[in-house]
Amino acid sequence: MDILKREAGCQIGFFIPPDPANNYGDRIKAFQDNIIGRKAASVLTFFDWGDCKNQNFPTFYFNTIINNNSVPHMVWEPFPEDKTPSFNMVDDILQGKTDMYLSGFAREAGKFGHKFWLRPAHEMNGDWYGWCGAKNGANREAAEKYIAMYRKIVTVFREEQADNVSFVWAPFAKNLPDEEWNQFENYWPGEEYVDWIGIDGYNWYDIYPMETVDDLFKVSIDRLIKLCDKKPVMLAEFGSNKHDGRDAWIRETFQKLKTASQYEKVRAFFWFNIDKFENNHNLYWAIHETDTEDIAAMKESLDDPYYIDKGDTFR
Repeated sequence: MDILKREAGCQIGFFIPPDPANNYGDRIKAFQDNIIGRKAASVLTFFDWGDCKNQNFPTFYFNTIINNNSVPHMVWEPFPEDKTPSFNMVDDILQGKTDMYLSGFAREAGKFGHKFWLRPAHEMNGDWYGWCGAKNGANREAAEKYIAMYRKIVTVFREEQADNVSFVWAPFAKNLPDEEWNQFENYWPGEEYVDWIGIDGYNWYDIYPMETVDDLFKVSIDRLIKLCDKKPVMLAEFGSNKHDGRDAWIRETFQKLKTASQYEKVRAFFWFNIDKFENNHNLYWAIHETDTEDIAAMKESLDDPYYIDKGDTFR
């Protein structure tokens, strides 16, 4: 089977908050049963770098996902647990100050044994994280620094023989700021350091104008495939703010993913199911059990054999 062709299907994924931990598994099952009507091929999580000294591999959460017969997908955000995500530690990583932590985490990842996706330092072409180019000089040298950091992370995992880990490189669908030095192509670490290409994007309507799945992803995915056409693609995070007609947005999105030529290499998606307060706005990304029309759209769309519940990193 050619994993870059539609015959490989598209894996079902989602994010729900991991805490409280004591009912994480129950909440995964409830989301599957009550919101999407299918088992997840993969479940997405987000973790920081703890104290940057002692490894903090999320064994409990990963085992919960494995017990759901799903593949873990972890966004690994390089900032300390006592700082905010805008904290910049790129130089510390490049200068070796976190080497012990990196190696220890990679060893624990290898010991875990099960396959999973690791997505380190995502959305580097934004301006909100400490590893973004905008926080590291706002020039082409900032992109080169990011590449060096990303490659170092991958290299450490390889040195520790964590062969169960598949690396996802994932920019944001829009370059913010949209300047030449910040185009996501500038941050490409090279195909030897990437197993999957991801892309993140959200429809903020009605805070901002409506954006369809094509508005969010078509141009970006075309550019990503021109950058490298040998890797499977995932919608690593996506969703839509709650609005009248979100059910139609959901139906159109999944129909396009199945049929439109520009999404032929998209092998997985991850629906971002959490409400947040961000940029001075309340954002209602989550589908709740009271959102009956959205639930119907999600269940009808995913009740299609093209969308599969068996997770596979293809590694």
